[in-house]
Amino acid sequence: MPVSCDVMSGAIIYPACRQDCDFAVLFIEVSDCLPMCGVGTIGLVTSALEAGLVTPQVPGQLSIETPTGSISATPAKVTSVKMLSVASYLHAQDVVVDVEGLGRLSADIAYGGNYYAVVEPQATWAGLDGMPTKRIVELSQSLRSALAQLPEPVHPEDSRIRGVHHGIWCDQLPTPDIDGRCAVFYGDQAIEPAVTGWAKGIVHNTIFVDDNDPLAHGLLI
Repeated sequence: MPVSCDVMSGAIIYPACRQDCDFAVLFIEVSDCLPMCGVGTIGLVTSALEAGLVTPQVPGQLSIETPTGSISATPAKVTSVKMLSVASYLHAQDVVVDVEGLGRLSADIAYGGNYYAVVEPQATWAGLDGMPTKRIVELSQSLRSALAQLPEPVHPEDSRIRGVHHGIWCDQLPTPDIDGRCAVFYGDQAIEPAVTGWAKGIVHNTIFVDDNDPLAHGLLI
């Protein structure tokens, strides 16, 4: 298990059970195993290709088996990975909870490999400006505790995937040249880039990260 810091994560490669997949993967982090990890897939595909650990059955197309199902990654080059994730959907909209230290808050619950609570600026939460990381972590923990009092979401095709363990705090864009601005919370006190939460939208299950792609440089934490 990764042990150096709270945001450390890893991936264990296994032989695939599905014939249409090149290999299987189990994503791990300091607190638990994950059904799916977007940024982990990007790192896994890059390192597996560079190290020669896998050979795609179809040249230029990797099919990977995860606990949530099959995902595909199309590496045009090692410096870029295009990824088609599992089917994602909006589970519930405008879920209202009382969050300790903040008050009444409305959030959307969406699935994109994990269940996420997506929070937009509103009367009780103005946005990320001026908020230290410690405060975001505290509010995220309180939000998750509040959501745990409600009926938990359960994946319609796999009842083992359930519960909201991740949060995405979205914000208004500070300048027109920025594509997205949000902080993603998971684990006990980890904050990661928006790519973890599928670049904020979740309903879009394809993301692309490339050195020449302005989106890669337009995500703010």
